[in-house]
Formats: sequence, C-alpha cells, structure tokens
Amino acid sequence: MSTATSPSDVVPQAPAVGSAAAGASAKPKNKGRALLFVLALAAVGGGGGYWWTHRTLESTDNAQVDGEVIVVPARCA
Repeated sequence: MSTATSPSDVVPQAPAVGSAAAGASAKPKNKGRALLFVLALAAVGGGGGYWWTHRTLESTDNAQVDGEVIVVPARCA
C-alpha cells in the first residue's frame, strides 16, 4: 500500500518569516557591502601607496629665478 495524497489534499503554506525567500533578498545587500568594502580598501591602499612613493619629493609652485644674463666670450688660443 502506498500513502499517496491527491492534489486536493495538499494545502499550500505561506513561507515563514525569515525563511529562504527572505534570505534571498538579503544577499545582494551583502554583496553590495562587500563590494563597497573592497573599493574602500583599494582606495586606501592606492592613496597610501601614492603617499609612500611621493612622500620625499619636493614640489614648488611658480619657482622662478631672477638674475642677469651675462655673455661670456670664448677664448681661442
């Protein structure tokens, strides 16, 4: 003997709160946070690397030298 049920005996049930259906909508949010974390980490790493390589370089804005141009003749012997 089998205990098969007919389609009229099966009652559809509503998904429980916190079930897999609710968890499926949370995954993209977690992926977004993970992506944001990775991008922030890359930005901090890139900024730190740029600072590390350029920390000892001096830069000047509008550096000009005022002076006179003097002609020095060449001596031929």
